[in-house]
Amino acid sequence: MDRQYERIAYRKIPHLNLFLNRIQYRSVHFHNAFELLCLFRGNCTVTMPDKTILASSGDVILINHNVAHEIRAKDSADFVVIQFSRHTFIDYFPLIRTTFFDAPNVCGGMDKESAAKLWRHICDLCEAYLSDGKTAPLRCVSGLSELIGFLFDRCPYTVYTQEQYEGQKKIEQRMQRIIDRINTNYDNKLLLSEIADSEGITIAHLSHLFHDRLGVTFRDYLNNFRFENAVRLLSNESLNISDVALTCGFSDVKYMTKMFKERFGQTPAEYRKRHGPSDGGKAFPDEYFYGKEESRALIREYVKPLSSPSGL
Repeated sequence: MDRQYERIAYRKIPHLNLFLNRIQYRSVHFHNAFELLCLFRGNCTVTMPDKTILASSGDVILINHNVAHEIRAKDSADFVVIQFSRHTFIDYFPLIRTTFFDAPNVCGGMDKESAAKLWRHICDLCEAYLSDGKTAPLRCVSGLSELIGFLFDRCPYTVYTQEQYEGQKKIEQRMQRIIDRINTNYDNKLLLSEIADSEGITIAHLSHLFHDRLGVTFRDYLNNFRFENAVRLLSNESLNISDVALTCGFSDVKYMTKMFKERFGQTPAEYRKRHGPSDGGKAFPDEYFYGKEESRALIREYVKPLSSPSGL
C-alpha cells in the first residue's frame, strides 16, 4: 500500500472490495469505508486509537470508516478482507451512511451457531466475488446485503444525527488533506507548524487531532511513512543506504538504521542482503495478496470449515 490514507478502488463491484491476504505487519492506516478483517488462520493484534484487540482464527474485526488501525502478527495471519462503502444500498437503506458500529470484535459474545452463520455469509460472498460467471455481480449484491443485514441485526451501533455527521465529515476531509500533504512531501522537511497554518488551526489542535484520529503523533506517522518507503527502495540496488535515507526524507542515516533495528532486528544493509532485489511482486514484504486461485484454495481449506460450529 503506498498511502496510509487508502482510497479504495472498487474495480469489480460498485461499493465492494474483497481480497485474501497474509499480514505480518500493516502500519497505521485508515480509509473511507467499513472494513471486515475476517481472520481464518493465525493470531494478530489490531490496534485502534482507543482500543487493542487480540484476535485469533475465527474472529471477525469490524473497522468503522475513517478509523485508524494497525495490524501486527508475530509470524503472520491470513484474512479475508471485505471493504464496503457507506453508500452501499443507500437508496434502500440510508441508515448505513450515518452508522458507527460500537463493538469491533463481531464474534465476541456470539454463540458458535451465530458465528458460523456469519462465516457462511463471508464464504458465500467470497465465492461470488471470485466467480467468473455472468451472474456473479448479482450474487455479490445479494451476498453483501445478507452480510450487512446480519451485522445490523447482531451488532450494537450508534447513528449520527445529521449535524454530527457533517461535523465528522469536515474532520475527515481535514485529515485527508493533511495525510495527502505528508504522503506527497515526506521526502522534504515537514513542520507541524506549517501544516497547522495551512489549515488555520493551532499546533496544539493539530497535534490533538492527529493523536485522536490516528493514535500516533505527527512525527511518528511521518517517520513511519518514510520508513516504509525506505523498505521499498532497498530493493533498488543502484541506491546505496545513504541515498535511500536521503530520498525518503531522513536527515540522518543513523535514525533510519535505528528504525530498522527496532523493527526487524537488522541494519538496512543486512535487511537488503536477506531479502535481495525485488522480484516484481508486492513491494512491502510484510503483506502478501493472494491471487484468485490461491484464494479459492484457501477458502476451501480454511474459510468453509469456519461456517460450521464444529470448525470454530
